[in-house]
Amino acid sequence: RQESEGAVAYVVKDPSTLKYFRFGQIEAWLMQQMDGGRTFQQICDLLHAEVGLRAQPAALEVLVRRHKEMGLVERTPRERSALLMERVRGQRRSRRQNGNTLLRMRFSFGDPDGWMTRWVDRLAFFWTPAFIVASIAGFLLYTLLLVSNWPAFSAAMASLYSPSQWTIGILAMSYVTFAGIGIIHEIGHGLTCKRFGGEVHEIGAMLLYFTPAFYCNISDAWTFQNRAHRLW
Repeated sequence: RQESEGAVAYVVKDPSTLKYFRFGQIEAWLMQQMDGGRTFQQICDLLHAEVGLRAQPAALEVLVRRHKEMGLVERTPRERSALLMERVRGQRRSRRQNGNTLLRMRFSFGDPDGWMTRWVDRLAFFWTPAFIVASIAGFLLYTLLLVSNWPAFSAAMASLYSPSQWTIGILAMSYVTFAGIGIIHEIGHGLTCKRFGGEVHEIGAMLLYFTPAFYCNISDAWTFQNRAHRLW
């Protein structure tokens, strides 16, 4: 359940496909009544009695068809088997169409949820006001050092971006440094998602035109009720 500026909405997560759906308050209420025991007519009667709105069973059938297309409605064993085969075919097509190429490669490091769960409580300091204050102080100190050493800094940056100054050592050091920063950055995203109750099931790296780029799937942030947690 999420509330923003007086409007209430609900985010539904499909844990098997890691897809997220957003619904309005009435639609979410109707979904909550669909427990497998009530008929469409009974749900319509409840809607009128408890919410004050009228609906016909035919309208609910349209809603159920829509939710079936999203994969949110429980299926019969035959339907589940057919959907599973279609999903396997879709994954095969996706691998054929979006396979790695020399200029675009993607590598998953696996599911980090377990070790992030073990570490997030040990690193709780990172999500406190004290850490925010310490971070601001650190950035101010960094700025002061940068200004006071600007000639040396600007000369070093000019050398770094001048091909005539490149050596194997400089290129290797730059590559490792940027990669390390990227990994720390993405782990920070994942741990923050864990801190506020989300799950993180994928982290990995991409090589785009031989440049390392890292990613962490924190889509669970869409399910956070607290807006401040999503901003974190």
